[in-house]
Amino acid sequence: MTSEALQNRIKTRPFVFDTAAAARAWELLEAVKRDLDEDAIRLLTAVFSVSPYLARLSTLDPERLTRLLTVSPDASFTHILKSVEDAAHAAETRDALKHSLRRAKQEAAVLIALCDIGGVWDLSRVTQSLSDFADAAMEAALGWLWRDSGEAGQVKGVFVVAMGKLGAGELNYSSDIDLIALFDPETMPAGRADPKKRAIKLTQGLVDILQDQTTQGYVFRTDLRLRPDPGSSAIVVSVQGAERYYEALGQNWERAAFIKARVAAGDAELGQAFLTGLQPFIWRKHLDYAAISDIHAIKRQIHAGGRFSDFSIEGFNVKLGRGGIREIEFFAQTQQLILGGRALELRTAGTQAALACLAVGGFASEAARADLSAAYVFLRNVEHRLQMIADEQTHSLPQTADDIDRVARFMGYEETPDFRKDLLAHVQSVHGHYTDLFAEEEPLSGEEGSLVFTGVEDDPDTLETLRRARFQRPADAAARIRGWHAGRVRATRSARARQILTRLMPAIVKNMSEADDPDTVLVRFDTFLQGLPAGVQVFSLFYAKPDLLSLYVRLLGFGPRFGPYLAQNPHLLDAMLDASFFTPPPEAHDLDAEFQDLLEVSGEHVEAALDAARIWGREAAFRVSGALITGRIDVTEAGRGFSRLAETVVRGLAGLAEGEMRRRHGGLPEGDFAILALGRFGGGEMTATSDLDIMCVYDAPEGAVSDGEKPLDAHSYYTRLVRRLIAAVAAPTAEGVLYEIDMALRPSGGAGPMAVRLGAFQKYYRGEAWVWEKMALTRARVISGGAALRGRLADDIKEILTGVRDAAETLGEVRAMRARIAAAKPANDLWDVKLAPGGLVDIEFIAQGLQLVHAAAHPGCLSARTQDALAALASAGVLSDEDAKCLNEAGHFMQTVLHFSRLAQEGRFDAAAAGAAFRRALAFAAGRDGPEALEASLTAAQLEVLEIYRRIVDS
Repeated sequence: MTSEALQNRIKTRPFVFDTAAAARAWELLEAVKRDLDEDAIRLLTAVFSVSPYLARLSTLDPERLTRLLTVSPDASFTHILKSVEDAAHAAETRDALKHSLRRAKQEAAVLIALCDIGGVWDLSRVTQSLSDFADAAMEAALGWLWRDSGEAGQVKGVFVVAMGKLGAGELNYSSDIDLIALFDPETMPAGRADPKKRAIKLTQGLVDILQDQTTQGYVFRTDLRLRPDPGSSAIVVSVQGAERYYEALGQNWERAAFIKARVAAGDAELGQAFLTGLQPFIWRKHLDYAAISDIHAIKRQIHAGGRFSDFSIEGFNVKLGRGGIREIEFFAQTQQLILGGRALELRTAGTQAALACLAVGGFASEAARADLSAAYVFLRNVEHRLQMIADEQTHSLPQTADDIDRVARFMGYEETPDFRKDLLAHVQSVHGHYTDLFAEEEPLSGEEGSLVFTGVEDDPDTLETLRRARFQRPADAAARIRGWHAGRVRATRSARARQILTRLMPAIVKNMSEADDPDTVLVRFDTFLQGLPAGVQVFSLFYAKPDLLSLYVRLLGFGPRFGPYLAQNPHLLDAMLDASFFTPPPEAHDLDAEFQDLLEVSGEHVEAALDAARIWGREAAFRVSGALITGRIDVTEAGRGFSRLAETVVRGLAGLAEGEMRRRHGGLPEGDFAILALGRFGGGEMTATSDLDIMCVYDAPEGAVSDGEKPLDAHSYYTRLVRRLIAAVAAPTAEGVLYEIDMALRPSGGAGPMAVRLGAFQKYYRGEAWVWEKMALTRARVISGGAALRGRLADDIKEILTGVRDAAETLGEVRAMRARIAAAKPANDLWDVKLAPGGLVDIEFIAQGLQLVHAAAHPGCLSARTQDALAALASAGVLSDEDAKCLNEAGHFMQTVLHFSRLAQEGRFDAAAAGAAFRRALAFAAGRDGPEALEASLTAAQLEVLEIYRRIVDS
């Protein structure tokens, strides 16, 4: 086409907008203006008024602009490509090459824009020219780097595959270029450097030359994220590694991406061989239903088939929005993937060419082809105009009416309403055909919007869906989920697992959105997936049992203590399938039998037995915790359950320790050994994190010695036995610690013997023991030992507690002990329900003090469980029914708070950090209407308890 023909085709364009900007440009181009005709001046004035970017490029080099307007466009473009090739050989330094390529890019940008805007080149020629320039720039840069590295001739063993729009020859005006860089160490010339390091250096150099932002701008922004597993692979991948990846882990969206792949630079022969070898991965002759569903799930929106009554042109994304370019591309690509294994004519890269092939083959109607092709041209033109304004990689229309007017004029519309009308008609048409294609498919989106996790880019609608689902970091969440779909965890490395996961994602996101902190729950779910050896069975289970998924996600969100433990022990999911899982643990004799069977399996391998005991204990405690959280049991049953588990473990490991002692030192035929549970353990009120308060008592004749090869006297024997027991329970193994053990309540505390002789026990508590030690004895319960010793201890404890005491003196000691605790361990706030004034310690001290004062007259008031003791004291008439009821209700309420807080957090409980969802769950468990009512009730309960305490103990 001649320059005259170019100028003759330029029509007066009605999009002059910013005349001041155009005037400033012409001030710099006065000399050029004299050589142009009226039509060319009108065109440039319009361009300058709407595109600061093109105005700047035009005024940078007036002579260049004159040449572009006076030489045939085809000849000009050929000259530009030749200048790129020449620069690769003439440049002595990388900076010189960068300079030349950026100059060429500026010239190409102005030429292509003017040919586009002036109607000289159609969309196909515009996008192909942009793609041809990108190819030339890459070939020049890679060739220069090859020679600069000391190699001669053509690049060997390294090539670049163009993907996406560049691969299809459909590059847009300000597009990134999607590339995959590959190398073959066997083909690369032998050299001193490792082939991979050389390939990485070449690729880094290519990226630097193309996208380094210098004073003259950049050539192309490059994106290498379409390579195999970009999150963990180098920027260049070996051919062999890529082939292994696509064979084992390649996803359907990657198959779709390779429809447009072609070798753009480097070793063309090697690159073509690679793409040829990849054809069986891309084109499958046989696809099952799940694979087809997964292909359709590459892009699925909740509003499929919906009306456009809420459509707004302001801010509309012409690429990713509903009815946009992406839907046209996926209309073609999804059918190509499904049908292209047999219909060879569908194996074409270009979008419009693919639409035409679908129509010719009868796979799409001619009307659909015509509508989608027309919309594609229109939307790509809008996209180009948006990007020409400021060379921004944008696909979204402006948000203001004035800026929409600017775009409408740039598109050639005299009236903005006409532009709006045409845009709406096109996107409605596209979305209608797109949703018809998927009309029979099950929607794979959440109730709140799109959930698209394919590819490497964030889907804007998906990010918005995640925001509405209360994810605070939606981009991080999307990236993590994309990693699952990319097979970065073992559970998702099979195609089948990823297909089921795709169908599960709406339910997963919905359940996480109901948690107090969806982001944290997502991280814990990720930890859970990483612990799975495979995912198909688990995902299928979740899909078949949505209530199980809901429960699992709910439990993951239950505080920083409980959730991580559940996530890090994926085997617990199997246990959750048992209908009895979240029910109170069996009675003590059944638990003992189960635990004993477990220990016997380990035989004489003590370490294996201890590890097995820890695994069993954690799982059993988790069952109780889960039953409490899900409301299947209350805190009273939970306390009993945790305590029964502890008894079982202590009895079983005591037997293990005794067996070890007998093997090493023989036995004491006439000796016996008993364990007393004290504190919350003795009272059957343990929480998930309670220590074990125990006391060990033995009875043996004077001078008794064990009968083994290494005999020990009774004191040494039972002391070593206790140490073995403590180590078995509390020492860390590969599976952690079962319980912390506290023996401070034994006679003389830390200074006393670890194993107490029965006679010393009797003497101490009848004479030397402090009142607070006898208070502790009210919660003592014998949990192991021979029947004779257990009976004697029970009788001794009852005798000690039923001794006659002075009421005022005893209650004075109770007050003093409470004051010492308050001074040593002040309560943090009202949520510190154990130590707060009016808290659980005060209730326990009321019960214990009254038992010590009145047990002589009313021995029936003795009970290790605080709740039962208060009821017995009321029955004996030493505590009013009203006070007993108040104390028991307050105690149950605060026990609920204590149990839940221990499950939710480690260490000091922080109600604010626990989150609103936790407070809501706690309020429900405590029978309160909500978090505010919960706090108010807790305050009131503690005040009532404190008033009773002062009236009974302080009076």
